[in-house]
Amino acid sequence: AALTSREPVIANHPASDARSGKTPPGHPDMNSFLGVPFFNARQVMVGMIGIANRPGGYDAALVGFLRPFLATCGNLVEAYRNEKRRQSAEETLVQLNKELEKRTEEVAEEREFAQQIMENMGQGLTVVNEDGRFTYVNPAYARMVHEDPQNLIGRSPLEFAHPEDLKHIDIAKSKRSKGKISTYEMRIQPKSGVAIDVMVTGVPRLRQG
Repeated sequence: AALTSREPVIANHPASDARSGKTPPGHPDMNSFLGVPFFNARQVMVGMIGIANRPGGYDAALVGFLRPFLATCGNLVEAYRNEKRRQSAEETLVQLNKELEKRTEEVAEEREFAQQIMENMGQGLTVVNEDGRFTYVNPAYARMVHEDPQNLIGRSPLEFAHPEDLKHIDIAKSKRSKGKISTYEMRIQPKSGVAIDVMVTGVPRLRQG
């Protein structure tokens, strides 16, 4: 009754009290009973204490006497729950960190694998930025233009395009700016050596957000 009413329950004659329920088998006889709910600082009920068989029974004065003790009980329960929530949050954070570290390692491995493929593939592969300058050149492309890969970073692929094929590059660039893939034939003209006929596939580099 104390839990449902949120009020103290005093029963000095439990056997004849209408609020009294059955006790489980083996439970000692109750000659009197006091049930008092207690609350946290926000006045949310967090528990109840039950006392029985006090000689002389119970009264409202005793309930008042117990108020400081009940307030302490409410604070202790709330502190315990807060601590459990904190521990749960820390455990969740630790688990999330582990999952993040694992995923970071997986991404690094995938990136390294992709890098190995790009570095060792027989076809030329390049990446250019918004200004149309190389940010990545694989060894196969560098061999086509007789350059070291690192020496090509920051330079423009137009340096190695046959003058008559620049129009194809402009058309392909326009398509990529619209998010479209382009495929076209052109000639790469190294600084030294003869022109090389190539088939180019340009894929737009899109970023989410």
